[in-house]
Amino acid sequence: MSDPRFERIQRIVGEAIELDAAAREAYLTRVCGTDLELRREVERILRRAEDDGNEFLEPVAQPGPAEPRVLGDFELLSELGRGGMGVVYLARQRSLSREVAVKVLVESPTTRRRDVERFHREARAAARLRHPGIVPVLADGQDGDTHWFAMEYVRGHDLARELGLQRKGEVLASDRPYLPRPGEPSHAARIAEVAADLADALEYTHQSGMVHRDIKPQNILIQADGRVQIVDFGLVRDEAQGAITQTGELAGTPHYMSPEQARVQRAKVDHRTDIYSLGVVLYEMATLKRPFEGKTSADVLSKIQTGEPRAPRALNPTLPRDLQTICQKAMAKEPEARYPSAAALRDDLRRFLGHQAIHAKPPSLSVRVGRWVRRRRVPIAALALVAAAAALGNWRATRAAHLRALGLLTVDARAADGGTVEGTVSVQLLDPITGVAGARQPLGSVPLVGRRLAPGSYRVHLAPTGGAAPRLFVREIAAGRSTAIEATVRPEQNLRTDMVRIEGGLLGLRDENAPLVAINGLDIPIEPFWIDTAEVSNAMYAEFLGATGHAPPDHWDRLGPEHDELPVCNVSWHDAVAYAEWAGKHLPSFAEWTFAARGSSGRIFPWADPVPGEYRGNVLFARVATTRDVEERLYFERAAPVRSFPEARSPDGLYHLFGNLWELTETPPADRRGDDFLPMPAHRIAAGHAWDAGTVGHTLRTFSFVGVERTSALFRTGFRCIALDP
Repeated sequence: MSDPRFERIQRIVGEAIELDAAAREAYLTRVCGTDLELRREVERILRRAEDDGNEFLEPVAQPGPAEPRVLGDFELLSELGRGGMGVVYLARQRSLSREVAVKVLVESPTTRRRDVERFHREARAAARLRHPGIVPVLADGQDGDTHWFAMEYVRGHDLARELGLQRKGEVLASDRPYLPRPGEPSHAARIAEVAADLADALEYTHQSGMVHRDIKPQNILIQADGRVQIVDFGLVRDEAQGAITQTGELAGTPHYMSPEQARVQRAKVDHRTDIYSLGVVLYEMATLKRPFEGKTSADVLSKIQTGEPRAPRALNPTLPRDLQTICQKAMAKEPEARYPSAAALRDDLRRFLGHQAIHAKPPSLSVRVGRWVRRRRVPIAALALVAAAAALGNWRATRAAHLRALGLLTVDARAADGGTVEGTVSVQLLDPITGVAGARQPLGSVPLVGRRLAPGSYRVHLAPTGGAAPRLFVREIAAGRSTAIEATVRPEQNLRTDMVRIEGGLLGLRDENAPLVAINGLDIPIEPFWIDTAEVSNAMYAEFLGATGHAPPDHWDRLGPEHDELPVCNVSWHDAVAYAEWAGKHLPSFAEWTFAARGSSGRIFPWADPVPGEYRGNVLFARVATTRDVEERLYFERAAPVRSFPEARSPDGLYHLFGNLWELTETPPADRRGDDFLPMPAHRIAAGHAWDAGTVGHTLRTFSFVGVERTSALFRTGFRCIALDP
């Protein structure tokens, strides 16, 4: 393809991509005329842009040099892609015999000296940065009239491609997304991790005296293991190198520009423009949509300056409110309202991931009113609205405070064939420390809509009429939030198969040194219940996955028939709850699990008449410090079938209550605060220890806990279920 034709395609693509479908069709007919090859090439590039979510892609020319070409120490092998200023090739560094990426400046008659300076400026800026979240530059040079620099080669694809794959829904197995899609259990945690890692890289960049100014999905590379790196410092503002962008020149990509970039201010933008752009990237990862769209770049820039985006949760209701708050603060219109640094943004994201209180606060009433006014452009009505809000404030404050202190519960039920189901709903409030369920409180008939409850953890009982099986759910009711249960009611079934009945009694632990401080010394009444004889196996969990379409653990494709009887692992607490509810059961409270394992006498091991230091079962493997990959390998090497080691059974015949895998319960751990205890609702107790418990001298007097998010799924954690009498 000759240069004039290449430039013509560039111009046509640049114009066409700004138009809607009808206008684009007419425009292409007019400018392409009878040149069908030209039209096909333009349409191919436009389709690629739409698939990848990138309206600013350059057309790809010939796929690399016909014969290997050498630039310095680098032999060009094949073309990887094109950007606004150059072509990126896969190359081999001959001296070190390794693969690298080489970016070559594409010059044309319109190339300016400033373009060449900017190209090498990118290389010099990136070469000064050494951070795991930034693609390092290895060399910079010129071969005759050819300007180039070499970078580390990243295997994977950019975030724009990732988002394009997620939008498609169905993709080839060889080209599947690296990140979870919105609505999947681990989605929120994973995108928060990505944003935190990017914020850390930006903080390093800013501390090095640079502002990137072009943070967007196309400049974020995702490696096959999910790690992310920033690339393309072509628009960087580097205090060490001085300015190169002229006053009034638009620097950046429209959809990801900050308002101050979009206004092309004479004053230099600072590091907070990168914080805004990263907020836009987080918004797009959370919703698969960009906050501002338009038919032209001018439309987009105008909306960035004057409009307000929809709240992320309006597009993705599964997104946690704290993550929405973080995103909105990063994207605040005024720089001073954003996070003051990328480090502050990173730290808030990590607080979210650690189930800690974030520092960002949701927009106040006055801010929300202001945004509402800007969206509707009614300045006169704004004055009346604010005045009315102030006048009604006192009356509404008391009522709002009361409503904010309550949560909402909605319950609906359907038969397996989709038909309506009649029945009643009642709840029991769970004691957050002991797990003991209070008296049943009837709420009404299904469908139950928006019933207000005090915050807390509840067992929700659904009793269908007509002989269908009762259902039991455990839900955390949060102040000011709505919780919905949509139950599928199946015909009556025998839930007690392969379960043991525990007759109940009084759990009265009197452990020395009080390791289980929250419940030690208490007398906790335990009602009769049924408990699974063994941990849930891979075969049992596979049946659940097949019946529900629930997302499998990420190691599931590495299991074979020989692993069917191993305990299921690498599932989150929410996954375990979903399985239990599908099976018509629920997870045990920690007190119930402990009563089954230790009995009313509080023995230190599950088996009868235990002797301190005498271990049975799958508990004597060496403890080693591991990575997640090593932990997966250890699971296949060390986990035992769920019905193995009969000598370690409890007097009731229960397998592996000590050792093999930790087992999840429905009870949060408690943190001592003076003479009281404060529940930690973002975590759940895991009981029973794993395959190395005996090696380090554990007994049933100790426990661990894990987070409730999907990222807390571990290869040494499984579960078993319990059921109550009807």
